[in-house]
Amino acid sequence: MKKILFLADVNSAHTQKWVSGVALMGFETALFSLSAPVSDWYIKSKVLLLNKKFQNNNDIFSKSDISKFRYFGFYRSLKKSIASFSPDIVHAHYATSYGLLGALSKKHPFLISVWGSDVFDFPNRSFIHRLFLKWILKKSDLILSTSKVMRQEVLKYSDKSVEVTPFGIDTKKFYNFKVKDRNNFTIGIIKSLESHYGIDYLIRAFRDVKIKYPNKNLRLIIVGQGSKLTEYKKLVSELDLSEDVLFTGKISQDEVPSMHNRIDLFVCPSLNESFGVSVLESSSCEVPVIVTNVGGLKEVVIDKETGLMVNPQNVGEIVNAISYFLDNPSMISQFGKQGRKFVEDNYNWTKNLTQITDIYKHL
Repeated sequence: MKKILFLADVNSAHTQKWVSGVALMGFETALFSLSAPVSDWYIKSKVLLLNKKFQNNNDIFSKSDISKFRYFGFYRSLKKSIASFSPDIVHAHYATSYGLLGALSKKHPFLISVWGSDVFDFPNRSFIHRLFLKWILKKSDLILSTSKVMRQEVLKYSDKSVEVTPFGIDTKKFYNFKVKDRNNFTIGIIKSLESHYGIDYLIRAFRDVKIKYPNKNLRLIIVGQGSKLTEYKKLVSELDLSEDVLFTGKISQDEVPSMHNRIDLFVCPSLNESFGVSVLESSSCEVPVIVTNVGGLKEVVIDKETGLMVNPQNVGEIVNAISYFLDNPSMISQFGKQGRKFVEDNYNWTKNLTQITDIYKHL
């Protein structure tokens, strides 16, 4: 049995899905994380958690340059973990954090999965940051990217092979089981409440749609937490939308499929996006989507078939896209079914997981 050691955040939903999936495929799997687990998912998934020297201070995960130096303090702990587990492959998630630890370990084969801001934002901060990213990527044997657009970004900093391995959707969990509120038409988004997701443009567009369709019962659900929560709640109040907009806060992963099924139309007005997992989850639940034509979102939506694309930072285009579905209700079901088929054909998690494990076997 091949042994895979993951270097990743134990509390990330993406880490949990990836690592658990690999374990289910028959690999002996271990995880080295710097943060203490908040649940015992790894025990249920038969994943060995190696590091016990957890970092309680979240500053190590901040964007500050000084935080990167703190990773060096975990070098010895990682080396001991590698010696005790003796992995066949080390796979780090997020190039400029756990990828740094993997590079320092000098263990091969060594894979890096890039996540987004580690290649889109980090190297643009300075020449030194670009050199730092290049050094980390150079130490890898193979780089994995969830989208084609992110692969192209990686190739600016590395001549290593980059495989596109989409982060697929479990279509057995994400499907249409109809728990929608038939008394209201619900528009929704499930995202972190951060500025680059453009949720303020959605709120303003929702206000304009409410004015345009005064006789329709329209609701907006905003799911997630983040640094912009207070600002967005203030905006909702200023636009006199408090009775029509629901902020749910953070929800568990188990609740996400049900939340998608409460939504009639999913809107993702991101200013930039490396992939678009939540959009695919919504499509898998047969919910039509509206997205901006940026980054990886252009890969997960077929315009005018599974959803509609709009330009970023354009309230008017979001209003027109929402209006299309309100004026053509039969298109909601048609786009939804086409979205489900698109996910099944291209982003089925079982197929994507097999692609990843085939890479492990090849290495």
